[in-house]
Amino acid sequence: MPIEGGELELTLAGPAHTSTGSSVLRWAPDGEALILNTAQGDRGNLWRLPLDGSEPERLTNFTDENLFWFEYSPDGETLVVSTGRFLRDALLIQGFR
Repeated sequence: MPIEGGELELTLAGPAHTSTGSSVLRWAPDGEALILNTAQGDRGNLWRLPLDGSEPERLTNFTDENLFWFEYSPDGETLVVSTGRFLRDALLIQGFR
């Protein structure tokens, strides 16, 4: 949609399991697509959404850790990702004075 307003020019369909609460959307280095991280279950992967409307392309296949952040190098040749695990331990302390 133009910044001045008006008609919507392009709608992209992302993967069906996109998590809108934790997704990050970035321009691809070539300017021809958007890069989107997704979360299916408790994992995250990167998808390339071409601006020409063609099918999304999966860029990563992380299965054992979560994707926290990603960034391309300034020359667009290297993709850096931060992955890891969420720790969800709980401890109940009773009778503490």
